[in-house]
Amino acid sequence: MRDSKSRIVLDTWVFLDASKSSKALLNQVRVGTLEVLVSAVTFAEIYSLLYRRVSQKDIERFRRNMERLDLRDVPVSKEIAEKGGRYKAKYGFSIADGIILATAVTVHAKILVTGDPDLEKIVEVRVASPEKTIGELGLTR
Repeated sequence: MRDSKSRIVLDTWVFLDASKSSKALLNQVRVGTLEVLVSAVTFAEIYSLLYRRVSQKDIERFRRNMERLDLRDVPVSKEIAEKGGRYKAKYGFSIADGIILATAVTVHAKILVTGDPDLEKIVEVRVASPEKTIGELGLTR
């Protein structure tokens, strides 16, 4: 595993955002520039949205695109579940956001990348938008 200085956790928001900065960050992930981890809960959130909104063919295309990113998923352990519950109680956001935050804390991520305003108030790990993450890590667009 690489040094945690470049380790980031992507929130579900990044995968759903159509901005140039989110696309640029995901491109950096695709070419292997970063060590990127994703909570297993992120996949559940994404697929929940997809199954409600798009066809099975579109879901399969999305799945192939996700596989090309070669993301390292982090399962929800008892430790992460407990921390996630604590963060949900502390901040009042969804249990999914609590688990995603707990994942970032547990893996010692440098940044939790999101555009979700609910996560801006957390103090346990640095939170940054895709655009700020690109700038901070000195990545190209």
